Amino acid sequence: MATELWITVAKTGRGACKTCRDKVAQGGIKIGTHAQHEREGRGFEKWHHAECFWTSLARRYAKKTQNGRLAADDFVGFSALALEHRTAFEAQLALSNAQLGSRSDAAKTKASAPKTKRAAAAKRKKAADEERDSGDGAGQKGARDGDAGVDGVDTVEEPPSKESKASPARKKAKKNEEEYTAGPSGKPSAEQMKLIMTASVAQLKDMLKRNDQIISGAKAQLQDRVIDCIQHGVYPKCPRCFTGRLRAVGNSGTVECPGHFDDEGVYHRCGFKGRSSDVERPAWAAQEGKV
Repeated sequence: MATELWITVAKTGRGACKTCRDKVAQGGIKIGTHAQHEREGRGFEKWHHAECFWTSLARRYAKKTQNGRLAADDFVGFSALALEHRTAFEAQLALSNAQLGSRSDAAKTKASAPKTKRAAAAKRKKAADEERDSGDGAGQKGARDGDAGVDGVDTVEEPPSKESKASPARKKAKKNEEEYTAGPSGKPSAEQMKLIMTASVAQLKDMLKRNDQIISGAKAQLQDRVIDCIQHGVYPKCPRCFTGRLRAVGNSGTVECPGHFDDEGVYHRCGFKGRSSDVERPAWAAQEGKV
């Protein structure tokens, strides 16, 4: 596992745990995890109480190891700890690995257990299909005769339309296209809509990054954000902290500042909220031949 974990003793007691937000007491053990700066792309450490790490994060990092267990050597700075801290840490590490092992064994047992309910349902479905297909010739003939319409003309069932066959993703794309192309004069063009709905997550993030917008979220959120910015303009920086980028609060008609990280990697909460109608949003900057 690449270097992603650190351990040390809190020197001042001013730092807060990134899990529970409480201060890490001076002289207490704190464990650091690697994080990536969302906007600047550089890495930094996020520190946690040892207890918070074991209860909330240990399982995630154990999965990254070859044997699914954490070892003292995985923590940079372990050898520099005092003997009493190393002893307490090793005891907690052994307990955590034992709990991880029991959970893993339970998961394997559940996965290997026969799917009795599913198997029974499949058996019933198979029996019903066989019973339906094993009808006598007269019954089948009667069914065929019953399908005849007026004057002996068979009624032909309409084949499913292309729209009903469309995948959920295509239906969503068509819905978005209908919804957003009916917008104001700043609406995305048909060509832009096609590029947005067929773009990958990396391409969508590149569009937003080029306009200095927030790039976090699932693919559908990124698509909606690009379309919204083309229609109504990009979100400016916060008028209070002048660093955080404003974002919409659902469909409430308000915007808020999510805060920002400084050059030291420390997060600063802003708390600004305002009405969307009061925010002046600059025009979306599109590249030639692109969105």
